[in-house]
Amino acid sequence: LIQHPAATFFVEIDSDGYKDFGILKGDLLVIDRAGDTSANRLVLISHYDDLIIATIHFGIDGIHINSPRTGHKVIKDDQTVDISVWGYITHIIHKTQ
Repeated sequence: LIQHPAATFFVEIDSDGYKDFGILKGDLLVIDRAGDTSANRLVLISHYDDLIIATIHFGIDGIHINSPRTGHKVIKDDQTVDISVWGYITHIIHKTQ
């Protein structure tokens, strides 16, 4: 589960806002800060002090962010935004009933 122990952390999900990604309330995410954040991987981003699970694609027209919570946004190269990738999601652990 953990490839980079010093760069891995866990996040418990407190809502069903990410069902489109197969992530449910109570799930535990394993997040790796040292791994590959290439296109279309699930990542945890900070966007204006809000943590969001999204996919990111770097296109010629800007950065494409897609998330069930925010929809699809394109950030143009000339825009100033407060965004940072915290890491990519390596595993989603679901609770058993």
